[in-house]
Amino acid sequence: MLAALSFCSVMPTAAIARNHPAVPTPTATPDAGAPTPSPTQLIPGLEAQLKASPSDVTTAVRLVQAYLQVGRPAAAHDLAQHLLASGVTKNAKLDFFNGAALRQLGRYPEAITAFQAASLLDPTDAMLLVELSNAYLQVNRIDEADRIARRALTFNTQDPRVFINYGVVLAVQKRFDDARQQFLAAAKLDPSNALPQLLAARTYVDQQQLSSALPLYAAVLRTNPNNISALQAEVQLAVAQHRIADAIAYDERLYSLAPDDQNKATVLNDEARIYLSVNDTQHAGQVVDREVKAFPQLALAHISAGDFAISQGREKDAVTEWTTALGPQQNNTFALMRLGVFALRKNDPQHAGLFFQRLVSLDARNDEAWFHLGQSEQLLNHFDRAREAFRHAFSIRQTVQAFADIASCDYELHIYSEASQIFDQLLIQTPKFVYGNPNLLYIVARTYDRANQPAKARSAYYRLLNSVKRGSNDEKLIRGYIANLGKGVAR
Repeated sequence: MLAALSFCSVMPTAAIARNHPAVPTPTATPDAGAPTPSPTQLIPGLEAQLKASPSDVTTAVRLVQAYLQVGRPAAAHDLAQHLLASGVTKNAKLDFFNGAALRQLGRYPEAITAFQAASLLDPTDAMLLVELSNAYLQVNRIDEADRIARRALTFNTQDPRVFINYGVVLAVQKRFDDARQQFLAAAKLDPSNALPQLLAARTYVDQQQLSSALPLYAAVLRTNPNNISALQAEVQLAVAQHRIADAIAYDERLYSLAPDDQNKATVLNDEARIYLSVNDTQHAGQVVDREVKAFPQLALAHISAGDFAISQGREKDAVTEWTTALGPQQNNTFALMRLGVFALRKNDPQHAGLFFQRLVSLDARNDEAWFHLGQSEQLLNHFDRAREAFRHAFSIRQTVQAFADIASCDYELHIYSEASQIFDQLLIQTPKFVYGNPNLLYIVARTYDRANQPAKARSAYYRLLNSVKRGSNDEKLIRGYIANLGKGVAR
């Protein structure tokens, strides 16, 4: 539970900038007394203006800004890139908004480049430097994050955002006392903002000093009894201290404050998990039943019911609930993942593959879905399809297992050259992974053998002998392979 409070997950810039938006609302020149249009209202007019005057950079930058404000970072980035490629005069705002769009898209190295370009034009802007510092944190370039955070402080001594940001950077470095000083300074500059106190409390949690964190959360709740972040933290601290009744009471307050059914169901999910964490299946089941009865139309409720059923060994009930969660279009990715994994565990790769194929058609960036699709195809001996799925998974997230599975499929497809190259890398980078997996080590040895690399094959075979029983048929087979190395004997 405490992982959610850890600074190991870097504080998002959105939290740092709370009450101080990174992307200010675009201004217009309405008639006196007329309400300022929202970004959603502004976009059609800005698009029309830009279409009529494609070279109007001011309108284009305002449109990029508006796209960001309504949660359309891809559109913002595309327009910004078009402007930058067209040779527009250097513009700090445009580079900044482009960086913000890239950050929202999770493309942090490119975001850093954009923010750096903006900082060359505007080297002291507080929010720009906060964004750049945070982007460095996201790619674990801590020293540079620290340097930029201190620069922001130098030029913006009255801006609480820069103190909050520097506090986060210090907390990531586990310099908790120094971090709390920065959060305290931010709180003095902006007493109405609860975020500095919440972050200071989090530093105590990271130090496992829960008794020191509690008063800070309590202080926030005295000022604002409905502060969601503080209530969520109180839930997690109560669970950590085994105060289950208190945790449930705080969750019920969160339930009453939840703005919609989806959020209410999420709170009930949390309550069920809390009861399960102390093996109280009776109350957990009651909460799950309550969730399904209150929100029968929500996939989340049925996923929760399915998860609870599987935890109790009621497989048929679990499948029924997850299938209900799929919906008429069969497009709930969480339900598809559960049904696919369940089918794999039941040794039904045919149906598993159908679930994962549907999942990747809905979410092509889901590396876990691609990996499981590869496993399904592999079990069906569709090694060409499995290889392609594992390649997709590896392109998204470079895991050792996916890399090894690509090579295993290469072996089955007689693509020994590529397989041996992959195994070369694995043996250099993660030898324990290879040597600790006899089935994989067998494929490694056979790959080198088939690739006419007898020295490497011999080494792998001898390693493999350590994993088989002396005198067994497996030992005889391996020793036969060793004896035939380099003799041109059919293998």
